Amino acid sequence: AETGTRLDGSWMVSPKSVKNLTFGGQIVPIPKTINVTWREGPEEEIHSDRHGGWIGGKIVGDYTVPVADRIPDEVLDYVRNVGGALRLKIRLKNDGVLIGWDVERIIPRKDWNPSLGLKGGVNYLLPGGDFREAQIENGVVLDPGW
Repeated sequence: AETGTRLDGSWMVSPKSVKNLTFGGQIVPIPKTINVTWREGPEEEIHSDRHGGWIGGKIVGDYTVPVADRIPDEVLDYVRNVGGALRLKIRLKNDGVLIGWDVERIIPRKDWNPSLGLKGGVNYLLPGGDFREAQIENGVVLDPGW
């Protein structure tokens, strides 16, 4: 983040690699900006240092993108007043970074009902940002997203 705080550790990127970063009742504030950097090169050349950052390889993407100013007040008010956690999502492109968000709510076991379409005891509300993820139910793509 703009303060130098590492919001998440480094990881390998692949079509099946997914990580979520949520901000809820934590002390960590929503970042004003984030810096996203990725590298390429032989696996033995690119490795994690003792602080969890990548070293080695050739930097092929290095972008600083605004975050906090883009998230609507409606989303932040929902988290403050109703609960849940703000979930930030990052997608890499050859020419930049896409940022998305939604509110992640844990559904208490007593309220969970598969017939309501709530999956796994977690519900995602108020999505927004540069992209929308595909909506898939029982292996059928209901909405391809963008």
